[in-house]
Amino acid sequence: MAFAQNLLEGFAQAAGDQPTVQRIENEKSDRRATQHEELAAQTQSILNDVTGLQQRRGTLDPKSTTYQKDLAENDKALPSFENQAASYAGTGQAEYAVHDCWAGCRGVCSE
Repeated sequence: MAFAQNLLEGFAQAAGDQPTVQRIENEKSDRRATQHEELAAQTQSILNDVTGLQQRRGTLDPKSTTYQKDLAENDKALPSFENQAASYAGTGQAEYAVHDCWAGCRGVCSE
Protein backbone atom coordinates (compact mmCIF):
# COMPACT_ATOMS: atom_id res chain seq x y z
CA MET A 1 0.00 0.00 0.00
CA ALA A 2 2.75 2.46 0.93
CA PHE A 3 4.63 1.84 -2.32
CA ALA A 4 1.53 2.40 -4.45
CA GLN A 5 0.62 5.48 -2.45
CA ASN A 6 4.13 6.91 -2.85
CA LEU A 7 4.02 6.16 -6.57
CA LEU A 8 0.67 7.90 -6.93
CA GLU A 9 2.00 10.86 -4.97
CA GLY A 10 5.02 11.06 -7.27
CA PHE A 11 2.81 11.08 -10.36
CA ALA A 12 0.58 13.73 -8.80
CA GLN A 13 3.61 15.90 -8.00
CA ALA A 14 4.95 15.49 -11.53
CA ALA A 15 1.56 16.51 -12.91
CA GLY A 16 1.40 19.48 -10.55
CA ASP A 17 -1.73 18.17 -8.79
CA GLN A 18 -1.14 19.74 -5.38
CA PRO A 19 -4.59 18.85 -3.92
CA THR A 20 -3.91 15.14 -4.52
CA VAL A 21 -0.39 15.42 -3.09
CA GLN A 22 -1.76 17.18 -0.01
CA ARG A 23 -4.52 14.56 0.44
CA ILE A 24 -1.97 11.73 0.26
CA GLU A 25 0.33 13.49 2.74
CA ASN A 26 -2.62 13.99 5.11
CA GLU A 27 -3.52 10.29 4.87
CA LYS A 28 0.07 9.32 5.69
CA SER A 29 0.12 11.70 8.63
CA ASP A 30 -3.19 10.36 9.94
CA ARG A 31 -1.93 6.77 9.65
CA ARG A 32 1.25 7.62 11.58
CA ALA A 33 -0.77 9.38 14.29
CA THR A 34 -3.10 6.39 14.64
CA GLN A 35 -0.16 3.99 14.91
CA HIS A 36 1.39 6.19 17.60
CA GLU A 37 -1.88 6.31 19.56
CA GLU A 38 -2.25 2.53 19.37
CA LEU A 39 1.32 2.05 20.56
CA ALA A 40 0.78 4.49 23.42
CA ALA A 41 -2.40 2.64 24.49
CA GLN A 42 -0.66 -0.77 24.35
CA THR A 43 2.33 0.58 26.27
CA GLN A 44 0.10 2.11 28.93
CA SER A 45 -1.72 -1.20 29.30
CA ILE A 46 1.57 -3.05 29.83
CA LEU A 47 2.76 -0.42 32.30
CA ASN A 48 -0.49 -0.69 34.26
CA ASP A 49 -0.21 -4.48 34.44
CA VAL A 50 3.44 -4.42 35.47
CA THR A 51 2.77 -1.70 38.03
CA GLY A 52 0.02 -3.89 39.49
CA LEU A 53 2.48 -6.77 39.81
CA GLN A 54 5.02 -4.44 41.39
CA GLN A 55 2.46 -3.22 43.92
CA ARG A 56 1.40 -6.79 44.69
CA ARG A 57 5.02 -7.74 45.21
CA GLY A 58 5.38 -4.91 47.71
CA THR A 59 2.42 -6.16 49.73
CA LEU A 60 3.77 -9.69 50.15
CA ASP A 61 4.76 -10.51 53.71
CA PRO A 62 8.33 -11.86 53.86
CA LYS A 63 7.48 -13.60 57.13
CA SER A 64 4.61 -15.55 55.57
CA THR A 65 5.07 -19.28 55.11
CA THR A 66 3.91 -18.91 51.50
CA TYR A 67 6.13 -15.91 50.72
CA GLN A 68 8.52 -17.72 48.35
CA LYS A 69 5.62 -19.38 46.51
CA ASP A 70 3.71 -16.09 46.24
CA LEU A 71 6.84 -14.25 45.10
CA ALA A 72 7.60 -16.87 42.45
CA GLU A 73 4.01 -16.80 41.23
CA ASN A 74 4.09 -13.01 40.98
CA ASP A 75 7.44 -12.98 39.19
CA LYS A 76 6.38 -15.73 36.77
CA ALA A 77 4.15 -13.20 34.97
CA LEU A 78 7.00 -10.76 34.36
CA PRO A 79 8.78 -12.43 31.41
CA SER A 80 5.62 -12.20 29.32
CA PHE A 81 5.63 -8.44 29.82
CA GLU A 82 9.31 -8.26 28.93
CA ASN A 83 8.57 -10.14 25.70
CA GLN A 84 5.70 -7.78 24.92
CA ALA A 85 7.95 -4.80 25.55
CA ALA A 86 10.64 -6.30 23.31
CA SER A 87 8.12 -6.56 20.49
CA TYR A 88 7.92 -2.76 20.53
CA ALA A 89 11.69 -2.38 20.18
CA GLY A 90 12.70 0.49 17.96
CA THR A 91 9.44 2.34 18.44
CA GLY A 92 10.80 5.13 20.60
CA GLN A 93 10.66 6.03 24.26
CA ALA A 94 7.77 3.67 25.04
CA GLU A 95 10.09 0.66 25.18
CA TYR A 96 12.30 2.35 27.79
CA ALA A 97 9.32 3.13 30.01
CA VAL A 98 8.19 -0.50 29.89
CA HIS A 99 11.74 -1.75 30.54
CA ASP A 100 12.19 0.58 33.50
CA CYS A 101 8.89 -0.46 35.03
CA TRP A 102 9.69 -4.14 34.49
CA ALA A 103 13.17 -3.76 35.96
CA GLY A 104 11.75 -1.96 38.98
CA CYS A 105 9.25 -4.75 39.49
CA ARG A 106 12.06 -7.28 39.45
CA GLY A 107 13.96 -5.21 41.99
CA VAL A 108 16.69 -4.43 39.48
CA CYS A 109 18.21 -0.98 39.33
CA SER A 110 17.30 0.44 35.92
CA GLU A 111 19.36 3.01 34.11
